[in-house]
Amino acid sequence: MSNPQVESRAPGAGEFLTVLEDAYLQAKRMRRSIRMDDSLAHGLGLDSLAAIEMLLVVEQHYGIELVDTDEVTRTETVADLYRLVTRLVAAR
Repeated sequence: MSNPQVESRAPGAGEFLTVLEDAYLQAKRMRRSIRMDDSLAHGLGLDSLAAIEMLLVVEQHYGIELVDTDEVTRTETVADLYRLVTRLVAAR
């Protein structure tokens, strides 16, 4: 049975940033504006647990797997993550 809340199409950039901001809020318990050029490791101030929490929210929203992929370890910016998510959603 499919999850009716899973996004079935590749996200637009604005939608993706909103999803990521919501994921950041859940992981860090604080709201923050996120830009495509933000660094995932340094710019967002995420420790490894918060980063995984954020990725899990994105996974659930788009119905994809990020945490267990080698590709996610090579993402440096929000834009890199956006391109990866877009590609994975399109490949489903």
